[in-house]
Amino acid sequence: MIAAQTWKPSPYAVSVIRRPDPGGSGYSTLSVRHPCAPCIFLPDASRRPLTYISDTDTYGLISDYLELLAKVAPDARLESAKSASKTAQLVQTLTCLPLHDGKQTWRTSFVFQRGDAAVREHTLVMQAQSNLSCVEGPDKQGIRVVGHVSEQGDMLFITSMSAYLYHGPADEKAVVRVERSRGAVSRVHIRTGAGTKLVKKAAVGAKSDIVNHIDTQRPVEPASMGPPAEIRSRRPTRDEASLEQFFKRTGIFSRDVVDDCDVRLTSHLRSVHVRSDVQLAGYRRAAAHWRFAQPPKNGYLPPETADALRSDRFAMEKAYFNSNLLLERFRQFHIDPESYFRSARPTVAVHFRSGMPYGRGKDGQTVNAAVQPCELGAYGKAVPWRRHQISPGLCQEPPELHVHFALANHSHRGRKKWEGRERAPAESLGIAADPRWVWHELGHVLLMATTGELEMRFAHSPGDALAAIAADPESYFADGTHGDVEGNRRWRGATYPWVYIPRRHDRCVRRGWSWSGAMHRPIRQLEDVRQPRRKGYRSEQILSTSLYRLYLCLGGYAQGSGQGLERRHFASNYAIYLIVRGLALLGDARVVAANHPDQFVSALIDADIGTGAFTLHTVKRRFTLPGGVAHKATRWAFEAQGLYARGAVDNNDKGEPPPVDIYIGDMRATHEEWCDGRVDYGAGSYVPVAFDMPDYPNSGKGQGSSARDLPDWFSSDIKVDRDKQQVQVTVGNRGAESATQVKVRVFYARWNGGDLPPWEPGGGGVWNAMQPKGGHVQPEVEECLSFGPFTWNPQPEETYLILAEASCDADLANTDPKSGLPCSRMTVPLADLVINDNNLGLTLYRP
Repeated sequence: MIAAQTWKPSPYAVSVIRRPDPGGSGYSTLSVRHPCAPCIFLPDASRRPLTYISDTDTYGLISDYLELLAKVAPDARLESAKSASKTAQLVQTLTCLPLHDGKQTWRTSFVFQRGDAAVREHTLVMQAQSNLSCVEGPDKQGIRVVGHVSEQGDMLFITSMSAYLYHGPADEKAVVRVERSRGAVSRVHIRTGAGTKLVKKAAVGAKSDIVNHIDTQRPVEPASMGPPAEIRSRRPTRDEASLEQFFKRTGIFSRDVVDDCDVRLTSHLRSVHVRSDVQLAGYRRAAAHWRFAQPPKNGYLPPETADALRSDRFAMEKAYFNSNLLLERFRQFHIDPESYFRSARPTVAVHFRSGMPYGRGKDGQTVNAAVQPCELGAYGKAVPWRRHQISPGLCQEPPELHVHFALANHSHRGRKKWEGRERAPAESLGIAADPRWVWHELGHVLLMATTGELEMRFAHSPGDALAAIAADPESYFADGTHGDVEGNRRWRGATYPWVYIPRRHDRCVRRGWSWSGAMHRPIRQLEDVRQPRRKGYRSEQILSTSLYRLYLCLGGYAQGSGQGLERRHFASNYAIYLIVRGLALLGDARVVAANHPDQFVSALIDADIGTGAFTLHTVKRRFTLPGGVAHKATRWAFEAQGLYARGAVDNNDKGEPPPVDIYIGDMRATHEEWCDGRVDYGAGSYVPVAFDMPDYPNSGKGQGSSARDLPDWFSSDIKVDRDKQQVQVTVGNRGAESATQVKVRVFYARWNGGDLPPWEPGGGGVWNAMQPKGGHVQPEVEECLSFGPFTWNPQPEETYLILAEASCDADLANTDPKSGLPCSRMTVPLADLVINDNNLGLTLYRP
């Protein structure tokens, strides 16, 4: 049995969100998160290191963690009551889902793995249900607990829990208890096994060398490849001579995509909407398939440059290439696609020329795209789901996914020249030529592969966010060096600027685009059983705005076509990686439904803190970012969009910060300027800034010690007294509760220009600690308080970087060893570390 260490975190370090079902059914969604205060479990002496974990141990972990959680955070206790007897307590009996089940893989606990053969990261997702029957009923309840395995395999860090439970009347409080007999768990149904192999060499926080490569010449849709004043000349309605310059001919098997990729499009089948296919006897439904098999060496079909853009051949080529963008990301992220597809079959059919499976456009003459799950019937025939079916039944087999692409424009067609025989058919430009539309449909594919549902409960899908984040780095509008700043900004916020629909990812929270505001109200006030049946396109724009803001915080705000482009590429890849991994950690919605956006926030944070090291090679640089750097910016990105609001029925404003959120102020703006409004966040927020570097004094630029010469992310609350050689640090608190026992540490490093030195764990390497003279620990911080003085002895004519760290149990800095984050024990790029953690401040000391 695995035993737990003593766990006594600060109550304010544990986030608890409870959402009662608006339908009044007595059920409620519970989301608990404590990324910097993990509950640590250790194996007993006979089982070190943690190499195997049995199904019995899985249940022991869940039950022990829930008991510890009830003591630490009373609001997180799993309450339950019988409606017939208000005073009676209901003993919760959980059925632990085993780690492996050969028949129904979705209904299991599982281990999410990432990495290569040498180094792997492991996140254990433990799930439990109160009812395993195939019939939906009032007793169906579920719990999901997420833990990360340490790099040595000797510890398990549990960081979050999500549950969907029956609580009965709101005034009843019956604490969940687990009955034990002679020290063992009793009154619980557990399917046990001999043990499931968990890790060989885990790598949460390990010095991984997982390297991802990126091609910065990735195609972009025509609308984003030029100035906004000329965007009409790049519309799908333009003649082929005008559009041809914006497309790169790739062929059906693009070598830079196929090499070392586990999932590929290996065959193209016939289409009922392609005239030449219909004329062949025994045609089959149009598709190009993703399969887990090596394609034939002669399978490369070279591009036919003579083919027009408005042709079936070009539609097939772009459907293949743009769909493979997701498969290329799986390879870059070192995620096994076959294990990722837990709730759907690992074969995705891409119909490059198709009609819509539901509603209008069945003849293919429509501007649209869709994902259709299908069951496998007799003789392998695909049987489509019913029109309004969002998820399979409890006993239904995982579906096969079919992606249907129609037309980008149906009023303009192309036709081959008359050759004296039968006249060639008129053909249209396929909508798969727009990678943004393809990314939206791939968002549904990811949802079905991981959660088993075609749509999210609180929004339509993450597809708009994926489209915006994937296309932004190379967009003309994101460069920031062009003249029409206002026009570029407005078009940069358009999610689909080419095959146009009026969706945006820069929605202002003051205009109702808030998680607690007017635009989200139709879903927020809908009972849980009806949520998946709503499209939620407005809520999807709230989600895409939140995730796009996270991308900007990670580096998407960088400008320019050199290092700015590479920084945007890295931020885009890491944001997409967090979404892909976060969806996997949500687990199957038939076990625990994600009814609240905070559950997705918790999954994104778990994806970040469970990452050992994310490495990406661009053309000129190599970016390496340890996990844990982005979890605070992730929470703020949703807070700024109205999540975590209190008190108001409709809150068309930003949300509330954590109860305790200490910060060291910097010079970044305290507000965001959107196209239709301005939102003020105050000091200590994570408003996106450019990753600019300071100028070295001897470079001829930035002479003197004025703060105006420093980048916006440098601190304004670190004051240096040159005469006394002392440093004072001002610490503030964004939260509503007082911060207790705040500790401040100050480090300095000599800097001779060039790249900034990275942060070393504990202030090692080039970093040296300053000595405090009292005031380094304060019992309480409510607003702003000065710490110090800290003394040092700088050398004359030398330039120094000064880094200050403020930390307390309720809000640990990412560099604090007590947080257990990978970035607290690994080398971290200094700019990424400081910009995404308001507990840290950096300034420059110049001679």
